[in-house]
Amino acid sequence: MKSIISLMVVLAVTAMAMMAFAEEPAKPAEPAKPLIQLSAGSAKIVGEPMVKEFPAMKAATAMEKASSYTPEGGYTMDEKGLQKAYGSMMDGGFSKLMNWVHSTGTFPTGPAFALYYEDPTMTEPAKLTAKVAFPVSGDAKGNENVMIEDIPAMTALTLSYEGSYEEGNNAWTTAMDWVKANGYEWVGPPMEVYLKGPMDVKDSKQFLTEIRIPVKKAEVKAAEGGTPAK
Repeated sequence: MKSIISLMVVLAVTAMAMMAFAEEPAKPAEPAKPLIQLSAGSAKIVGEPMVKEFPAMKAATAMEKASSYTPEGGYTMDEKGLQKAYGSMMDGGFSKLMNWVHSTGTFPTGPAFALYYEDPTMTEPAKLTAKVAFPVSGDAKGNENVMIEDIPAMTALTLSYEGSYEEGNNAWTTAMDWVKANGYEWVGPPMEVYLKGPMDVKDSKQFLTEIRIPVKKAEVKAAEGGTPAK
């Protein structure tokens, strides 16, 4: 927040100075400072960012809250706390999904994915949520822990990276910067698709994850006088 200037000795200020102060344009508000600083990340980025079209799909989903897995003493307010929160939600969600698979005999028709709903740098770890999911056939039925949902078709910025999930911050930064720099805006929760994970390879350096950020072309604002801004 900008500092507030105290004018305790009004009589000592000339009328001209007061006019100049009153006419001074307001300073833009400073952006909110993040609660948690993230490391730069060192994952290997595969290919270039690009916008793709994805069809609608039916998915088995488990909605998770980090607060459901709060450790003794709570989550720490740092990157380790974030990793603990996300790791607990992923473990809990996939455990529910796998129990559902074994009980129903319904198997995934594609790679698992997760949807994220909060900015981890601006949200306390205990308040984070995530939806863990994988695509299924049209006749799948849920239970008390797993819902069957229709994931709508989307236009998404995509970027893939190799490496452990803890090392992927640089890939996320690259994807988000591309969205801003190329005239797009977010229109939904971002997604990670786990093309290769611990069920596929033992070495985390070989994990392959695809980031998908639902986007649309940003609206062009009209400049003063009605001329579209460029």
